[in-house]
Amino acid sequence: MAPEPEAALAGGRIVVLFDGSPGSQAALLQGLAMAQAQQRELVALYLEEAAQIAAAGLAVAGEVGAVSGQLRPLNAEAQAQALRIRRRRAQACLDHLMGGPGHSLALDVRQGEAVGVLEALLGPEDCVVAGRAGFATRHPGRLGRLARRLLSQLLRPTLLASTAGQNLPGPMVLVLDSEAGVERLLQQALRQARASRRDLIVLADPDLDGLDALNTALAEQGMQLHLARIRGPLSLLKWLQDLGGAQLLLDRGSPLLARMLNEQWLINLDRPLLILGA
Repeated sequence: MAPEPEAALAGGRIVVLFDGSPGSQAALLQGLAMAQAQQRELVALYLEEAAQIAAAGLAVAGEVGAVSGQLRPLNAEAQAQALRIRRRRAQACLDHLMGGPGHSLALDVRQGEAVGVLEALLGPEDCVVAGRAGFATRHPGRLGRLARRLLSQLLRPTLLASTAGQNLPGPMVLVLDSEAGVERLLQQALRQARASRRDLIVLADPDLDGLDALNTALAEQGMQLHLARIRGPLSLLKWLQDLGGAQLLLDRGSPLLARMLNEQWLINLDRPLLILGA
C-alpha cells in the first residue's frame, strides 16, 4: 500500500521522554525525524518523581552512591540542587542534539508518576516516543522500568525507539495475533503509515478467524496479507527482514507483546516498535 502524497497527516504532537540518557537521545532523534516528516510539533518532556522530593526531608531519607556504595543522608535542599543539575545537563544535551541553543527546545519539566502525567498531558492524537532504558537501568540491553510501564499501561500510541534512534526506510509491519479489534487496528495502522509516507504490510496468525474477509479488504486497497506463526524473537526478526520492515506495529493487548515484555524479546529487536490501541 503506497500512501497518497496528499494524504492527511496524523494530528497531534510528538512527545519525546528525554533525560539525556543514551536511550532518550535515540528517542529524540527518532521523534525529531517523525515530527519533521509529518509536520508535527515536537515536545521534549522531562519527568521528575515528585515522591523523591517529598521524601528528601525525612529523617530516615538517604541514597546509596552508585560508585561508592555509601549511604548518604538526603535533605530537601540537596535534593533540589541535584535535580536542578540534572535538568541543566539534560537541557545541554538537548541543545547539542538539536544543533545548538538557537535551534533547541526548552524542556517541558513535569513532576509525578509517568503514566499519570502523560495521560493528563496528552491529547487524543499525540504520540509518545521513548527510549528502551534510562540512566537507572543497570543491565545493558534490558528494557527499563519506565518503558515497560508505558508499553503496558499508557493508553496512547507509544513508539519505543530503536537502540540507535534509526529512522530506516521501508514499510511498517502490522502483526495481528488476536481477533480483538482487528478493524480498529488496521485503521490506526493505515493512518500511521500515511502520516509516515510508508507502505503497510499486514502479518497475521494463520489460526485467526475472518482471514478471508481481511484478505479481501486488504486487496481492495492494493495490499497483501501475509500469514505466519511467530514462535520466538528469531522468527519475528526473520519475517521483518524478509519483508524489509522498518518498523513493527502491535496492539497494546497483543499476546505477542506480553511475551516480548516477559521474555525480554525486545533485546534482539533492532526496529522501532509502535504500540497501537486504546
